[in-house]
Amino acid sequence: MARQKRKASEALDPILKAGKALKVGDLAEELISAIGGTAEFARLYAEELQDGTKPGSVARARMLDGILRLVTNASAQNKSMARTEDEMEDEELAEIARELLGRSTSSSPQSSGTA
Repeated sequence: MARQKRKASEALDPILKAGKALKVGDLAEELISAIGGTAEFARLYAEELQDGTKPGSVARARMLDGILRLVTNASAQNKSMARTEDEMEDEELAEIARELLGRSTSSSPQSSGTA
């Protein structure tokens, strides 16, 4: 009995459906965990960048670009998490002011007390 040919779209349908259910954040978390955690991932990435790619190569440029995008995203995420002054309690603002004043007086030159 001859097997009936399926269209490419029919053959890809189960894969596409599975992809829609996939949560990229969960996948990334599982991959990092399987590698040994974030510190191990960072070590492997840095090792590959330094030893596995040639200076000026497309691969190295892409890896460096990936780091730049990661840092940019992390900075934007941290910035959005910061609270503005109008969202802080009075005691929080007072603590920040004390810290800043403490830094400015400790970093200014001390007078020797002689005239």
